[in-house]
Amino acid sequence: MYRITKYIFLSFLVIFLSACGTTEDDTQSVTVSSESSSSSDDNYDYYTPTQPPVVSPPLMQPASVTTGLNDWRKPRVYAKTKILDSCNGESVFSLRPHKNTLEAIFVDYTMPTIYPDGYSLIAVQTRDTTFSIPLQYNSATHKWSKECATVKYVDKNDIYPTYLIRAVNDANGSIVTEEKVVMFDGGTENCKACHASNSAYPLAYPSSGAVNLADAEADYKTNILALHDQKHPNAVSGLLSLLEAKGKMYDTAGLVATSQSTRVTCTDCHGINAVQASGFKNVPALTNAIHDVHANLSEPNITGPNNCLTCHPGETITKTFNGKIVHPFTDAWKDEDGHGEWSENNGVSSCTLCHGMDLRGTKISNNVSCYKCHGKEW
Repeated sequence: MYRITKYIFLSFLVIFLSACGTTEDDTQSVTVSSESSSSSDDNYDYYTPTQPPVVSPPLMQPASVTTGLNDWRKPRVYAKTKILDSCNGESVFSLRPHKNTLEAIFVDYTMPTIYPDGYSLIAVQTRDTTFSIPLQYNSATHKWSKECATVKYVDKNDIYPTYLIRAVNDANGSIVTEEKVVMFDGGTENCKACHASNSAYPLAYPSSGAVNLADAEADYKTNILALHDQKHPNAVSGLLSLLEAKGKMYDTAGLVATSQSTRVTCTDCHGINAVQASGFKNVPALTNAIHDVHANLSEPNITGPNNCLTCHPGETITKTFNGKIVHPFTDAWKDEDGHGEWSENNGVSSCTLCHGMDLRGTKISNNVSCYKCHGKEW
């Protein structure tokens, strides 16, 4: 029925146009094709898809959309930081991996090739722009990179150092575009204060006694692993298949045995928010595991649970005290430190402003409770 109606309509249209006549300027004629009318896809037979109308309808776009498209076509740097095991010079074990390898690409979609020549990429410390690191270009992958880059801390406010990855015009030195990234090293907790063999704190050694190694770093770290093996003798064997699935080769005899052939990394089993895919679901997070053991001990400097400086001495606090690792539960704090700087400047008691007097969470803190990490002792 539809085909018949359509054919009748077009026939009347031809008769009408013929009756109206043509002028000298009328060079176009209208032809009705019964073949096209009988097409199986006759909803789209008004023109051949490969030959659209001469005058296309205007494309209506808000000004903001046009601006967005123009911005997208500007030169861009896409940068990230990576964990590269070879950048970690620690022996025996590493509490956290070092995230200090830079990788970036520089593209310009307005150029014949989107990877333009005549530019260099450098990493500039955001708070000390006199400190910069050149990145090396790989023409095969079109990537810029710097392995094992130096992580520079400016002062106590530089809790989580950021770097600007800048594209610089080689001809005139102008900055074309830049992208911000965050780097961190493994931290420098003062474990040797108690775990060194000459510290005279027997609770910090295995019951068999201190290892008394000549190398100072190997000495206190081996004492820690030996104590872990004593308290958790099945830790490695019970997780061996999961570790192997991660590509980690551990010795079933324990952590000390593993450290003889490879460096142990605590985040292989104990997760932290700053390292993706770290830890296992049924193993306590790194901050829980460490603080649950140490919170109730008498520290050698100042006794009492409020002493943080034994493990986190003032000279290294900028490397270890940051909100991204300590407070992972609120989306707003994932990219930049907020809690660490706030509590350092205002004191621990200021946590009650958002988390409530009992620290069990309020609407302001999205009901995040401090006890979720710290346990009842805190």
